[in-house]
Amino acid sequence: MPIEPPPNAVAAAEAIQKILAWVEPTGDTFKKTNREAKLFPSWQETQLLGFIRYVGLYASDLNKSYSSNRVDSLAQALRNLTELDVWIEFCGVSMENAKRFFDDMARDIREVIETHNKVHLHKYKASYEGFDDLRKTLTESSATLQITNLDGRFTPVSQAAKDIGRDLRYASMYKIASKFAHPTSLLLSGARDEQVLMDRFYDVGAQTAVSCALTIQKTITKQYPNFEL
Repeated sequence: MPIEPPPNAVAAAEAIQKILAWVEPTGDTFKKTNREAKLFPSWQETQLLGFIRYVGLYASDLNKSYSSNRVDSLAQALRNLTELDVWIEFCGVSMENAKRFFDDMARDIREVIETHNKVHLHKYKASYEGFDDLRKTLTESSATLQITNLDGRFTPVSQAAKDIGRDLRYASMYKIASKFAHPTSLLLSGARDEQVLMDRFYDVGAQTAVSCALTIQKTITKQYPNFEL
């Protein structure tokens, strides 16, 4: 995280307000445009709408956390935006990257199902009722969505960051924010004067939210050059 220039909380607040005002009309206009032209497949439309929505949610979290003087939740919002910024850029590089990340949804669901079953097996020495049916439904749904390699490993965000040449920047930002997002010794026993740190997290978070929005718009305008709000 750069030491200079000093954080600008006023500029950050203005940037976040612009992001919050951007979210709903962008999502609505994109849905309408793609409904008519269908240049993005339905899975990618869903993905982009999710990106737009969560940029707004995490930007809102930044505002709420900064206003309530909560460095922990502010750090969490910054960390979420940092990760989201990587995924948006990663998916914007190619259709293959975007589909790879979308397919991770099914692999994530598979891990949730299997993890729950492991706990159940440990406690009751048997799979939980409905486990086999859930696994079968997931397999069938994945085939319908043309999701291959359901049993493969999901793509770690650290790998996605490396693939787009942002591994050092991502890792350093993520690590610093994590020191305050979790109940670490630094958070629980550190110095109480956190205003400079709060201002820095708020400022960098706002810049990251703007980066997310710009990359989303760049991805959309690849297919719809005249896309405007």
